[in-house]
Amino acid sequence: MDKSNEVLALADTVIASIKGYVASQMHAIRQRLETFGQRIDATEERLLQLGKRDPVMSKGDVGPAGPQGPQGERGDKPAHRWEGTALAFENPDGSFDDPPIELRGPKGEPGVTQIIAAPGIGIASPASAYFPQGW
Repeated sequence: MDKSNEVLALADTVIASIKGYVASQMHAIRQRLETFGQRIDATEERLLQLGKRDPVMSKGDVGPAGPQGPQGERGDKPAHRWEGTALAFENPDGSFDDPPIELRGPKGEPGVTQIIAAPGIGIASPASAYFPQGW
């Protein structure tokens, strides 16, 4: 296998690794959204039971989107907790994600190293060819 094929194979491996990581993070986000959706549905049902919500208006067809509102003020950053390389965010009930989301992925393959010589100076320095051109 020549060097260009090696670099392309390494780039494919890196891209596949990134896609896998993004897919796992999207799965975690979808699970959180589903949990929040269930909490909202339960809250709406409780409001109906308490008579604090008109049952006719509780669920129906979705109307057209309204106009874009003004930009809000910048809020506080979300409460979070680091556990090594894992990150947990605070949930609306005050609890934290359990388990926290591990942000460090698996160890990658070593990159391809090239030596670049500076003519006339006699200095050589390594240059990483980790990402394909165009990135």
